[in-house]
Amino acid sequence: MARATDEGKGRVTAVFATLGVVDRHGDLTPRGAFGRQVAILGQHNHATHSPGFIPLGKAFVYEDGDQARADLRFNLKVQAARDTYEAIRFDLADPPPLIQYSYGFDTLDHDFAHVDDRRVRVLKRLRVFEVSPVLLGAGIGTRTLYAKDLDVAQAAEWLADPLERELAGLRTEMLAAETPKSAGADDDERALLIEAAALVGLNPHRRKIERKGCPECRT
Repeated sequence: MARATDEGKGRVTAVFATLGVVDRHGDLTPRGAFGRQVAILGQHNHATHSPGFIPLGKAFVYEDGDQARADLRFNLKVQAARDTYEAIRFDLADPPPLIQYSYGFDTLDHDFAHVDDRRVRVLKRLRVFEVSPVLLGAGIGTRTLYAKDLDVAQAAEWLADPLERELAGLRTEMLAAETPKSAGADDDERALLIEAAALVGLNPHRRKIERKGCPECRT
């Protein structure tokens, strides 16, 4: 069971795809295909599609150079999320790290091109609905960048970065969306982010988040 001291913990940043290269499924994803999105943090090896699935948290997707990254927020009041988070921390702290990442998506726009005399699908625009840790991802160079605990003071320092401020604004907007509130991790994270945001003058606004179905998974 989660303790009160768990508030603000459970943050992982991962690379789940490398842009501009052909992946193990023969697809190439260029820069701009992801943009910034919010998705479900799924269970290991896409157990999202298994009976009785419980989301482990939320994934805040963005691009950084030639990397597609996800800022993962684990709901540590769910036992599976706690176990997965601790497994990722152990894997990162005990080299070499072996956990990789994958994602499920809708293809919104695509084309075909020839790369090194090979016909490949170019995924020009995607809507990501899930990011998950896996044994072997289709993406090249997927990995955990870091996993750490986050308190209010650390959150304020983190929010000083412009990109992180934007992600936090999106995150807080989603938590404040017009859906019924439920006690638990979302309330903890809402309080943490709003308090931290106040320290750096961040004023989040409300935004409607669209969610779509599940035709493809990038494993």
